[in-house]
Amino acid sequence: MIIHMQNNKSSSSKKKVYMITKLINIVVIIILLFVMFIYALFFSRVKESDYDKDLTKFPEFTFKTFFSGEFYSEVTKYYADTIHNRDRFKDKATQIEVLYGIPEEEEEFGDTTPPTQVVDNDNSNVNAEIEESDNDVSQGNDNSTPDISDPSGENSEPVFDEELCEGIVILNNRAMELYYGNTNNARTYAGYVNAYAEQLGSGVNIYSMVIPKPCAYYIQESKKYGDIWQNTINDLNAINESLVGVRNVDVYNALLPHKDEEIYFRTDIHWTGLGAYYATKAFSEIASVPFADLSTYEKKVREKYVGTMYRYTKSAKLIENPEDFVTYVPSAIYSATFYKQNYTDGFNHDLLFYIKDENKSDWYSTYIAGDSYVVKIESEKCNNGRKLIIFKDSYGNPIAPFLLESFEEIYVVDIRKFELNSINFINENGITDVLFAVSAFTASGSVQKHIERIRTQ
Repeated sequence: MIIHMQNNKSSSSKKKVYMITKLINIVVIIILLFVMFIYALFFSRVKESDYDKDLTKFPEFTFKTFFSGEFYSEVTKYYADTIHNRDRFKDKATQIEVLYGIPEEEEEFGDTTPPTQVVDNDNSNVNAEIEESDNDVSQGNDNSTPDISDPSGENSEPVFDEELCEGIVILNNRAMELYYGNTNNARTYAGYVNAYAEQLGSGVNIYSMVIPKPCAYYIQESKKYGDIWQNTINDLNAINESLVGVRNVDVYNALLPHKDEEIYFRTDIHWTGLGAYYATKAFSEIASVPFADLSTYEKKVREKYVGTMYRYTKSAKLIENPEDFVTYVPSAIYSATFYKQNYTDGFNHDLLFYIKDENKSDWYSTYIAGDSYVVKIESEKCNNGRKLIIFKDSYGNPIAPFLLESFEEIYVVDIRKFELNSINFINENGITDVLFAVSAFTASGSVQKHIERIRTQ
């Protein structure tokens, strides 16, 4: 009997402990839900993201969406997408996902299969051309100076510099677009540039600077894609062999001795200011103009940069390994005027813009405010009668600040947006030197046709 009573007491005690534990769990869960509710509903909403271009907008109320349930669905998306500190939550979620399994040495994103090579001078075998550009600070729709701290203009969506379809590989904490190339299109690019030399004549110097993508230097260790770096060499050779009356700037070999330096970003699609410096130095030697040493520039460093590659891959390898964003501020005195694409409504500003911390993936727009403007630069340091125009894609943005002691006037024009006839513009402004500074994707892809478009429009 005594033993039975003791068992009942023990069982009763266990039940009490169980009920108390259960009650505590319920209370904790309720408190957490309440805190999350207060946090989500009453803390300030996020208006900008480090990585995403557009956050979900609060939906417009209509009876149709109300009764269909779409309104409630969009409201839920709005609160989830604009929750206070949302980027940090997303970063942590990405880092936790990695713990689900053994991380791969190489990560692949997008379509990594080689595109079909088709002989097509109209470039119909590559992606549809990208009319919008990378990382624009503003579209310059009026005469006022833009908000240079906010790069979230309507065309500011970073594109994968002309072609994303060829996929991304992350190797050794470096994200790289795969470049399969197209030698036929590369020769077409050379033909477009040759047309400038033919039309402008011997009185104007023409240069071609085709800039390799990072995979030309860093993909060799890949088990699956280690040999595609040769595609870059094949296209560059095809271009060089096809140029007539145009001087080739050998960027590949100019950068090769510096491949262990930070000449390309690991987390972004672009090269760095340092990479642009070495390539521009090679150009200055071919153009026979003076060139300022890097030691004459003020080096500025912004830490914890994570570029557009994270936006598209959401890879923990990138978010856990941010890099420095380094700019080199020229010591030469100059003035720079930024115009609309029809060369009207100019405003003055430094060549280097400040992009605020909240938009860190757009820091590449530090250089000449992205691709929104035609830029005219007048240098007080140089007086040699040489005037340069740079026809470029986004890879050409960091070049001009390194040439202030090389040319007395520099014009920077984005081939994708320019609204005037390029030949007339060259003649009217007394241009002596024309530089085409574009990425390998532009030279071998559909965006190359803008070189011909602006010549003939």
